[in-house]
Amino acid sequence: MQYEDGDVSPLKAFFRKKWVRLVLILDVVAIIAVIVIVIINSTRVSTLVLNITPIDATISVNGDTHYENGAYAITPGTYEIIISHDGLQPKTFSVDIAPRYVSTISTFLSDDNSNYEFYKLKENYLSLQKLIEIASENHNTTTDHDSSAADFIKKYQNKLNIIQNVLPIKYSEYEENSSSQSGEKLSKDITIRIGSTNKCKTSLCIEALMLFTRDKKNVEDLLVKKGIEYKDYEIVYTIY
Repeated sequence: MQYEDGDVSPLKAFFRKKWVRLVLILDVVAIIAVIVIVIINSTRVSTLVLNITPIDATISVNGDTHYENGAYAITPGTYEIIISHDGLQPKTFSVDIAPRYVSTISTFLSDDNSNYEFYKLKENYLSLQKLIEIASENHNTTTDHDSSAADFIKKYQNKLNIIQNVLPIKYSEYEENSSSQSGEKLSKDITIRIGSTNKCKTSLCIEALMLFTRDKKNVEDLLVKKGIEYKDYEIVYTIY
């Protein structure tokens, strides 16, 4: 459409109105303000440290469950952190994280009866080690220090002391070698010792070296005689 000299298009006329220009200016200012806030917040990032046991617990941070033990850069603000695990009592924390501040959540879970026996020595050893670290009296960053785990830890340490004090255990018996013309006797030897690190998954591990015998019950009987509850430990059998 052609306009005569001195006439302007409706669009240009619209943008020449004072209130339209004012709105545009305010929009630009708002955009700049948002950009400035984002830049400022990006330089004020805080840190969230999670120190949780069992180590396979589900950690929810404001509904996001993609968290595990470790340190995370996080925007300052208020967060709801829920720690949960099948068969255990969940815990919930509301944390106000200040700018450039390190916030630590150190906690451990128990069952309905505040029982810690589910930290099986031979099945959940890494969680047990983490429990000992968190429940220690010297662990000053514990969010909810709970001495109820102390008895369990003491029991664990007593078991460790027992196994270290009585091992190695040696046992031998002889049997006639029917395949030998001389009728020589073979020695059926069992040596029980603290397991070597390359064979055992935990420190509370028993390695049974068995020569000319496969009777694992003998090993269990020997441990019982020494006052060791063998079911509490990992047993690695090496048969020669």
